[in-house]
Amino acid sequence: MDFIALGLAALGTFIVLAGFYRASKVTKKLWKSLIQVFSLLLGFIALAVFPVSVETASSAGAYWFIILIGCSVASKVFFKKKEGVSEIA
Repeated sequence: MDFIALGLAALGTFIVLAGFYRASKVTKKLWKSLIQVFSLLLGFIALAVFPVSVETASSAGAYWFIILIGCSVASKVFFKKKEGVSEIA
């Protein structure tokens, strides 16, 4: 296990999850979508900014993808939407 790649993946995941958390506080759908897309791009760019070998960068991308899938599954299981809440902005 490459700990540098895992650290980069954790950093990218933190950026994405912070962006998605911030987007959940926004009421307008357009701004919410823009914040989510921007956080995904920023999290992905965070993986590419650091000067590491190709193998480490490839491992970081794979770890990042696996962590994001795990986080999305966990959020669907543990964080249910409140009933009666409208998504209309």
